[in-house]
Amino acid sequence: DEFSLNSDNHGFIANLKQLESFRKQLNDGSLKVNKDTVITMTADIVVNEGNAKKWAAGKELPDEWIPINGFTGTFDGGGYSISGLYVNSADSTITGRGLFTKTNGAVIKNLKIVNSFYKGNVSAGTGVVVGQGNGTFENIYTDAIMIDTAKKGRIGGIIGQIDGNTTVRNCWVATDIDSNNTYVGGIFGNISASGYQI
Repeated sequence: DEFSLNSDNHGFIANLKQLESFRKQLNDGSLKVNKDTVITMTADIVVNEGNAKKWAAGKELPDEWIPINGFTGTFDGGGYSISGLYVNSADSTITGRGLFTKTNGAVIKNLKIVNSFYKGNVSAGTGVVVGQGNGTFENIYTDAIMIDTAKKGRIGGIIGQIDGNTTVRNCWVATDIDSNNTYVGGIFGNISASGYQI
């Protein structure tokens, strides 16, 4: 169940172990990706069993999701879902919180993120898909629950903070966001760069 790229720079993720292996390799630098790298999901993936509404109420808390960092290629969900993400870290060294910490010119598409909980408790961006970054986001659905307790956090249903050229197409956000912050939005929480299209 170790994740690997084939000779065409294409990798496939069919289960949680492969998703975690992909994350570990990318985060520790042993996996090298570029704009031509394509990652394709081939099945629904459950990160944690349980109910996100209970997690939001502080009950039956599951394992914390460590975000995937620094992705630049294409992540194609294939129309499948990732469920059970629980993001609630107060680690100030993490630049963003989401499925991905940060993206740079990535394409993320055809993905559903459901039954998941995110708590934005530091000033870094918190997004269901990406905490902070840029790229193309299309055909994404999410119904995650988000609570923002950071006074200067950036929290959004797809991206917490956009920091470069970004396009968002055909995304449906049914996310419940609880926040009194200025930098909050259904798609993105804040834009710190020009060059975006929705």
